[in-house]
Amino acid sequence: MKWISTQSAAEIADKMPADYAGDDKALYIQSIKDSSPMFTTDGVMPAGGPETVLDVLGTFSDTVKANKSKIDLGKTYTTEFTKAAQ
Repeated sequence: MKWISTQSAAEIADKMPADYAGDDKALYIQSIKDSSPMFTTDGVMPAGGPETVLDVLGTFSDTVKANKSKIDLGKTYTTEFTKAAQ
């Protein structure tokens, strides 16, 4: 993530396998540009991130929506490996 945060979308696209871009490399580059800001430079999910993911999943997954109050977010992710790698 640190590397990604220092590169342009076009530079990232150039490092990826050509078939990732499909038939429209400009669209692929734009998708990288549009989605990159959602990632942190250190790869650690920010405070409130898990709750946001749960809220988003609950908007289109009936299973998540029905069980939202039962989901223990602390059991669904960890930042332990990312922090150890830093």
